[in-house]
Amino acid sequence: MKADQIIKNAKIFTSDKDKPMAAALAVKDGKFVYVGDEAGLAAYEDEVIDLGGKFIMPGPAPPDSACGSCCPSGNRPGPW
Repeated sequence: MKADQIIKNAKIFTSDKDKPMAAALAVKDGKFVYVGDEAGLAAYEDEVIDLGGKFIMPGPAPPDSACGSCCPSGNRPGPW
């Protein structure tokens, strides 16, 4: 299967207690079809984005949203 987008050479937080970090991912039709090491990308080859070791932490909130739980001081941004 050819992925729409491939990202490699990254530090990806997965939230999986058995494998909390990954180095690569592949996306097809807006869904993750692969998360793991770079060796597993061969089945999804397409345009590859090399992040040069940068960190990715996928989550349910859009990147521009105000995340109250990430404020260690307890001072939450926004109208909560």
